Amino acid sequence: MACCTGYCAAETQFDGKVAEKDLRRYRRRGADVTTRLLLEELCRQPMEGWRLLDVGGGIGVISAELADTGVASVTMVEASPAYLEIARRKVGSRYGSRPTQFILGDFTAIANTLPDADVVTLDRVVCCYPDGEALLREAAGRARQILAFTYRAIVGMYV
Repeated sequence: MACCTGYCAAETQFDGKVAEKDLRRYRRRGADVTTRLLLEELCRQPMEGWRLLDVGGGIGVISAELADTGVASVTMVEASPAYLEIARRKVGSRYGSRPTQFILGDFTAIANTLPDADVVTLDRVVCCYPDGEALLREAAGRARQILAFTYRAIVGMYV
C-alpha cells in the first residue's frame, strides 16, 4: 500500500481493488520490507499474553504475523471498509478463541473509547494522516509497553 502525499479519504484511496491487490502481493511475497523490520523488532520482545492494538492495520499483516507469538488479543482499527473486511477474514481465524476486534473508524476520533494495549503499531499510517502528531499522541496514550511505527522519511523510503 502506498501512502498518499496529503489527506486522503480511506474509502476511496484504499478501496476493494487496492485491498485485493495488496492481499495478493502479501500472499506472493509476504510482508513488505519495512513491515518485516517492524515485525522483527517486535518479535524480540516476549509478547506472550500481551494485547495488540494495530492502528491503520490495512489488510491485517501485522496482526496476522504476530498471531503465533502468544499475543492474547488483537484490536485492529482501520478507516477503509475494504481493508477491514479482508483483515477480518484473514486475521480472525488465526487467533482461534483469543479475542479479536475489528473496528472501522478514525483512530484519533475513537482512541479514548479503546482499551490500552501492551503494543500499539502504526505501519505506514503516520504519513497518510492529516495530523500525524495527534495520531501519535493518541497512539502513545494507549500503549502500555511499546509504540511501534514506521513513517516516510524520504520519498519512497520508510523507516
